[in-house]
Amino acid sequence: MKNKLVIKIIIAYFILLSIILLTQLPKKENSAQESIEVEVKYKDKLSDALVAYVESPVALVNKKQVLIDKNDSYACAKLFDGQAYIPARFFAQSFNANLSWDKSRRETILRLNNRAVIFKENEKEVRIVDNESERVINTSKGLVIYNRKSYLPVRILAEAFEKNVFYNNGLIIISGKSNEFDYNEAAGIEDNVNSLPFIGNAQFFMELIGKDSNLLGVDLFSKDNFFDENRGQIGLNKNISELNNGNGFDLYNDNENDSNYIINNDEYTYILKDNTIYTLSIKDEEQKIVSKSVINSGFMDGSLYFSNDRLIVSGNRRVNLTEQNSLNNDDKNVSLDNNTNNNIKDADEKSDDLDEKVYTIFCEAYIYKIGEEGSLSLERSLSLDGNFVQTKIVNNSLYLISKVNSEELNFGGTYAAPSYLDTLADKERKRLNFDEINYFPEMVSDYFINIAKINLSNLSDNSIIYSLFGGTDNIVFSDNNLFIANDCYIKNEKGKSDTSIYKFELNDNGVLYSGRKKIEGCILNNNFINAENGKIKIVTTLFDYEDKGLLNCIYILDNNLNVVENVSSIAKEKYIKDVKFLKDRVYFNLFNEKPLAYAEFKDKIVVSQFINIGEINNMYLCNEDLAYVIMDNTVLSIKINSDSIQYFTKENNEEYSYVIKEGYKTFVDNNYLFVLTKADDNLELENNFDSENETVYNPDYFSLIMFSINENGEVNQNENITLKSDLIDFINVIEDKLYVFGNYILNVLDFNSDKEIIEISINQ
Repeated sequence: MKNKLVIKIIIAYFILLSIILLTQLPKKENSAQESIEVEVKYKDKLSDALVAYVESPVALVNKKQVLIDKNDSYACAKLFDGQAYIPARFFAQSFNANLSWDKSRRETILRLNNRAVIFKENEKEVRIVDNESERVINTSKGLVIYNRKSYLPVRILAEAFEKNVFYNNGLIIISGKSNEFDYNEAAGIEDNVNSLPFIGNAQFFMELIGKDSNLLGVDLFSKDNFFDENRGQIGLNKNISELNNGNGFDLYNDNENDSNYIINNDEYTYILKDNTIYTLSIKDEEQKIVSKSVINSGFMDGSLYFSNDRLIVSGNRRVNLTEQNSLNNDDKNVSLDNNTNNNIKDADEKSDDLDEKVYTIFCEAYIYKIGEEGSLSLERSLSLDGNFVQTKIVNNSLYLISKVNSEELNFGGTYAAPSYLDTLADKERKRLNFDEINYFPEMVSDYFINIAKINLSNLSDNSIIYSLFGGTDNIVFSDNNLFIANDCYIKNEKGKSDTSIYKFELNDNGVLYSGRKKIEGCILNNNFINAENGKIKIVTTLFDYEDKGLLNCIYILDNNLNVVENVSSIAKEKYIKDVKFLKDRVYFNLFNEKPLAYAEFKDKIVVSQFINIGEINNMYLCNEDLAYVIMDNTVLSIKINSDSIQYFTKENNEEYSYVIKEGYKTFVDNNYLFVLTKADDNLELENNFDSENETVYNPDYFSLIMFSINENGEVNQNENITLKSDLIDFINVIEDKLYVFGNYILNVLDFNSDKEIIEISINQ
């Protein structure tokens, strides 16, 4: 009886279950249709896909941006004989395949889903083996060994492992999905691939700087592996740091005071002194200060620029941190709280213990509207973390560049991304997210390069902030492009050094990465790269320990990073100390030695013989064939040609040699050499009375000596003028006037008025 009851219950259960299942079938079909509609979006198609771009080290794997090889930024997808290839190891890692190498058979074997694809070195036949059969596919090239890596043809891999391939103008998509991509989708995907990789989050940033994992198996930023920071370049190879105390003369690519402390327009002259802009009227009938505009306290080391009816000042500002900033940790970002600005105060310039306080540096730009009588009114300011690197105005847009070391953004062991403050939109500093920051694959430094763009045509537009991590400040502008030169990392004393030149387009959207080029050798500093007239000229030093030893190279590239011309084997086993580009020539000299050489850029690069200069102190190239030299405090001229240098010395003609005193300052402009030296001791000095402070001070007197070189290469002394000042801050020539500026006194020498000196007192 009980058995019959159990059987009835079981039958009833199955009947009820069948009814439920039958009623649910239509719902399942509807659910499946909805999920298929969602997958039409191209981003969802990439969930089981590998996306690469020819010659780009960046790829997408399951929608995540990665490096094809984190230890080799030159591992990229390639085209060989018109066919797309990718590194074998990268394909295996992306699809969880097994990769092996049979040394005896010289075979590379990929295994995935019970199937093996066998590539044999130097053979065009590829074998595909599974549990049931074996077949052979003929290829035009087969396995390719390039740069010590195995590259496999994409078409063969897709056919062997039943993957779908989409190719469009360098873009390669290998997908397990059957949905095809269209060309509009390809453009959107390409933006994510053909670019520098993003840091992504704070954890990955920590890995990059070697805090959680030891990147590349070394302490990435150990001074044993990079240039000494005092050389102005954090780069590669410790050997060059030993040359810091080397002799040799300087080619003086720029004057000692190359900042734009003083500029003028048709009406007024503007002088930047500390954190104050002085507006001066210097006319025949008046010489006076019209107005003063005070910048934020702590501003220093600035420069002035004109843009239409605006005056722009950019430089560094030093501020004190009164307390440690509070932090908020986040998986995607580490940022300061919204009250960051309240924890930062202006530096007190009069504080005696300023250096003992905790402080930081901001790179800042201030945009002033020029009004009536030269008056200035502040329209907008922008502040970036770090030290000032460059300012450039391109297509009426201002580009401000700073650099900041990652340790300066280390708050109690927690790292933050760089911050900025744009007074147009914000009252407090904002901090970037790590997933907004690009990083250089070769990682040659531990600081951020921050680039800000402000549209000067429409100041109501928001600024665009672009940040990169791990690069150098070898940065030059050319036309509508910005180029950054990164020395590539050398792991050991084997192999050779090289440099990657990164190109960024400057457009309405800000800064857009558009490609890179690798050249041999490393760049010592920013003087070794020049960009103008659509050409990039670069001097590099090549460390090649396996083959060529130590060489120096010259490269000429066009704006598309194509090598137009290059020459190597210059000054073998010698280090170039300094270079100067002059029109169609580049001059260079060496550490610990005195010879000078140059290269001419015409139909091809022609390098002159090294010519012995002698024991000179400084050399100033005023044009392609003539130069001033200062030797034992004596000013001489030299004429330069391909095989000799002609000196004009006392032995030739006594009047062409002039002695100057110790502690001189120099300035070169329009083939004139200006030398400031102490005046004769027997000169009668006068005391000056400061009525505001009721004190008497004794200014120093300087002799301003002007030199020029005539057509025959002879030095002429044009003037010897006595100037009064307490301290010479800078000298500059603008149009027909020479400006010599000290703490209290501005001397203006008007060349059109019989060298008349205008003296203007400027209060502290």
